[in-house]
Amino acid sequence: MKQKGSGSARHSTRKVNIFKGGGVAFGPLPRDHSTKLPKKIRSLGLKLALSSKAKNKELVVLDELPEKETIFKDLRNKIGKFDLENSLIINDFEKENNFTKAARNIKNIDFLKVEGINVYDILRKEKIVITKGSLKNIEERLQ
Repeated sequence: MKQKGSGSARHSTRKVNIFKGGGVAFGPLPRDHSTKLPKKIRSLGLKLALSSKAKNKELVVLDELPEKETIFKDLRNKIGKFDLENSLIINDFEKENNFTKAARNIKNIDFLKVEGINVYDILRKEKIVITKGSLKNIEERLQ
């Protein structure tokens, strides 16, 4: 392109940002807009979520989870009797036992380790099933 004598400005190419079909000047950049809550507020939210479930009788505490339940149909019938269709089971799993493998196939039942509990999962489910050992771990964590 001729630099002088054409009567127009000196542009390098047609790909610059001022021409149609050209580039974008200072275009959008991916950013992380998330904010972290302080630990005290997170633990307070967890306390409030668990206490509201306990107050509404939506918190079920068991001594131990049964390990011998291997048949999906038997387990589904037992869960139907106790009205645990939309529930969250919190346990301190060292390894997966037969109960967890059979219960994974049931719709709307989730499993969480004690270390992974959060307010969102607790409030999202109707019932919370927790073992006594897990409850002690949670109490120690919230102190």
